[in-house]
Amino acid sequence: MIARQMQQGLERVFKEFHRENIEHTALLRSRAPSKAARRSSTSSSLSGSNGSIHSRYSNGHAQGPPATKVNVSEEEDFVRRTLETAVTAAIDLFQLVDKQQLSYLGSSTDLTGSAVERLIERYITEQLHDSTVFPVLCNSRKLEDLELESRIHGMEYIDVAQIGITIEDGKEGKASLLRRLGKGVEEFRKMGVAGSPQQMLEVLLKTQKAITATEGPDEPTKDNRDAGEESEKPRTPITMNADTLVSLLLVVVIRSQVRHLQARLAYMKTFNFIDDVDTGETGYAL
Repeated sequence: MIARQMQQGLERVFKEFHRENIEHTALLRSRAPSKAARRSSTSSSLSGSNGSIHSRYSNGHAQGPPATKVNVSEEEDFVRRTLETAVTAAIDLFQLVDKQQLSYLGSSTDLTGSAVERLIERYITEQLHDSTVFPVLCNSRKLEDLELESRIHGMEYIDVAQIGITIEDGKEGKASLLRRLGKGVEEFRKMGVAGSPQQMLEVLLKTQKAITATEGPDEPTKDNRDAGEESEKPRTPITMNADTLVSLLLVVVIRSQVRHLQARLAYMKTFNFIDDVDTGETGYAL
């Protein structure tokens, strides 16, 4: 009943979001040729008057950023602001629902006001993720992601013995750590199909828990059971300070091969509007 009451209003919210972003993108593209022409004119003038100045301004150090990079950054900021507006509008729609329905929802579920707002935020973001929001972020962070992916590819064969952490219990301790890392990689790969910053944060937190969890005693093998032997004692857990966690997450990131990591990090940090992601468990993980 509540969904039906909100349906028409949500359709208007989505249409307004798409209209504003289409118009803004068209405006940015129309400005790009004129900026490029001005840069070309300035470059020609400097080249004609002083070759050394032209050389200094064409080597990539003193030259201003390309117009396309400026436009992309503006587009990302505009998408963030219009998405926040859409989330706020959807929350306002919910508050206009029939009071009896809201009262019934409150009495029949454990949902609080903040929990409902999070659900609405997640729904709006998921509906706009593939069509607009995430493609803009990927385009905006493209150069950063290409550089990061190149560096990750160069560390493809790194071993846990090379990341500067102390592994207790020798080979058995290393095997235990590798199992935890395997679970972390399996979890982190879900980042590649997550459809909202909220889902991505959930994946990140589950990954962190997977690689920091202390293993219990091993299950006894068939041979051990036949011989009546007890299972092994629990292994000593690896000391998990911040430096160790960063090192283990580095291995997970390298082995998971998830693309667009810079875009996903920006998504998680700046496209969550209801919760404060800079503090607490999420802030630590980010």
